[in-house]
Amino acid sequence: MKTTKAVLPAFALSVALAFSLSACSPQGATPPPAQASGQTTAPQGAYEMRGDTGVDVLYFETANPCDCMAEVGVAIKNSVATHFAEELQNGELRFFVIVSDDWANKATFELFNNQPFDLFIVEFEDGSGVATPVNEFWGMMGDNEAIDSFVQERVQESLSKLG
Repeated sequence: MKTTKAVLPAFALSVALAFSLSACSPQGATPPPAQASGQTTAPQGAYEMRGDTGVDVLYFETANPCDCMAEVGVAIKNSVATHFAEELQNGELRFFVIVSDDWANKATFELFNNQPFDLFIVEFEDGSGVATPVNEFWGMMGDNEAIDSFVQERVQESLSKLG
């Protein structure tokens, strides 16, 4: 009888977990937004560290993210493209979207020692850079406005250190 009582709650928990994760499926994943003028995307692993002073933002994602992860990626991409078009255009800011499960991006993925979905801001001064992982937005999933504001603040903070 004790086994039955333990199995039923475990079964109910696994069913509840399966239903909650079903919203995060690769079917119907939100496509990435159109790129802003001057925005650099590097799905082929074309990231090269800069040799000057500036800020690089790197967003790592998989080729076929589930809906919830795709939504976060869209919020991040739109935030950078919307709020920093001038900086992207003049090269002060570079933005890269790296497909983490593409073998061609292995070196970049290993350089940052990251997860398949991650965001880094790299501040460069005279070719020397410091990469900072940005993770706090994961607690904001489902609130795209909060993600947008948070990413904007973090990128602006890094840009303001330039001069």
